[in-house]
Amino acid sequence: MTSGGATVVFTFGAGNLTGTFGNVTDNHDGTYSATFTAGTTAGNGLVAAAINGQAITSPEPTLTLTP
Repeated sequence: MTSGGATVVFTFGAGNLTGTFGNVTDNHDGTYSATFTAGTTAGNGLVAAAINGQAITSPEPTLTLTP
């Protein structure tokens, strides 16, 4: 993808992370970003995403949160 215009959604995969993803920003260059606000407890987990309703199949990145 080299241009914007897609619908991108970030979600939690496996793990015990808590927090929220902010609105997704289309950077109009094929990249998208969202702010993640962590919950108040430590945890580990995966971040999943979908583009236009299709799950991304590359390995999900792992987040580790330490209070």
